[in-house]
Order: sequence, then structure tokens, then C-alpha cells
Amino acid sequence: MIKIGIISNSHSEIEFVKEIQKLKEFKVTGTFNNLEKEKEQLYSLEELVNTSEALYIEKLDEPAGETIKSFLRRSTHIFLRNPFISSLSSIRQLASFQQEAGSIIQIYNAGIFHSEILKLKDKLETPLLLDLELTIDDENNLKQEILNTLLFLIGMEKSDFRKLEVFGLQGDKQSFINLHIHFVSGSVAHLKIYTNKNTRQNFRLNIYQKESAPTLLQIKSTIHKKEKPEQNALKHFLKAIKDQDSILLSLNELYQGLNALQEIEEKLKYPNIQL
Repeated sequence: MIKIGIISNSHSEIEFVKEIQKLKEFKVTGTFNNLEKEKEQLYSLEELVNTSEALYIEKLDEPAGETIKSFLRRSTHIFLRNPFISSLSSIRQLASFQQEAGSIIQIYNAGIFHSEILKLKDKLETPLLLDLELTIDDENNLKQEILNTLLFLIGMEKSDFRKLEVFGLQGDKQSFINLHIHFVSGSVAHLKIYTNKNTRQNFRLNIYQKESAPTLLQIKSTIHKKEKPEQNALKHFLKAIKDQDSILLSLNELYQGLNALQEIEEKLKYPNIQL
């Protein structure tokens, strides 16, 4: 049984406890809420970390790298519910630090751990054409959602990005971003991103495979809630801790995603689209 502590940045820690307790292999040691004063909580952050073999972290604030380092010094395994944005040099240092500590870091991604995606992954053969369409209802989350989508593509393809082509248009009420991503494996991803506050957030994926009929997946927020992809991610986190075969999105994947995000951000300066 793995002892796991929960660090939250909202008032959702009870939901996180219930989610984790569905897996009998985890024992929740306690919670710590960054929004509340430490002296008013049952455990201090140091006490929680010292009594836990693993940590479930809702969100990391700056300096995220130093926070993770402090946990890795105790060889603590880390489940990150949200990827964090940091400098490439910081991520590279963390990856090296993680390797020395022998810890597992799992970055949650709702797309890659969706049940339908997990069923498909072993059946797919490269090269693939991945056709994605993403509608975002809050422009303030654009940068984070693009990073989430890049991590999804990395998790799907497990190949380095070779080339990025970016096109963008900025309107009064809506912006549009068109990405062509070429992988070293020969696969290509075509990603269309719309920002429209009057539309529900939506994600659609078409997968085309050589000598095969295209596979269509439509993944919406309502399906995410029903499917509980977080349960799947926690199961793979547990497998990785036990050194079993698992799907893992870790710091190396985050480095690749942030590197691509940096290039996309630079190329979008001309159409005046701010991430």
C-alpha cells in the first residue's frame, strides 16, 4: 500500500480524497491546502510530506521547480494534476534531479488517459494522421490548453516533434490557430484551435491510419466526467511506482511540450495572438 498525501490549491480536497480512495492500493495520509494558514490545518506541509511516499498535487505555483526539488530530496513520487509552465533549463535540471532521486512523476492529461484512447493506443501503427479540433471558451486558459494538447499528442505518438508550422488569425470576438506538427516517426498532427467564450469547450479527434478506415473519437467535457480518466491516470501512476508497464507523462514529455509551446508562442507574435 502506497501512502499518499494531497496538496490542493482550491477547496476540492475532499473530492480528491474520494477519487484516490477508490484505489485500495493507496492510503491517504492527509491533506494540505495552500489557500489556508498552515497553523489552522491538521498537518503542516512538512509533516504531510514526511509521512507520505507519494504526493497528489493539484497545481504548482512559482517557483514550481524548487517545490518539486524539495519533494524529490525525500525520493517522493509525485502525481501532478495540472502541468506547470517553467523555463526549459529548469525542467532539464528537474529531470536530472528526478533520475537521481529514483522518483516517479506522473503528469495527468485527460485526453491520453481517456478509456477510449487507452483502448486504441496499442492498436495504432505509425505513421498516423491525427486531426484535432479544440474549442476553448476562455482565452485566459489558451496557453495552458495548448500545452495540454501538446502533451496529449506526445503521449499518443511517443515520438519527438520534427517540425512545427503555425498560422493564426485574431478577431474581435474569436481567434483561430492552425498547427501542423510533424513527428520524427513520420506521423503528422493537424490541430485547429478556436477561442469563443460563447461556445462550450469541446475536443474532437480523428485518427487516420495507413490502409485502415479512419477512427473518429468525439471527447467532450460531459464524457470526461463520466469516463473518469483521472482514475486511469492514477492506476498507471501506481503501476509505474511498482515498476510495472505503464503509460507515463513525465518531465521529459513536459520539456518537449514546453519547447514546442515556446516556438508556437514566438510564431504567433506576428498575427498578434498572445498566449
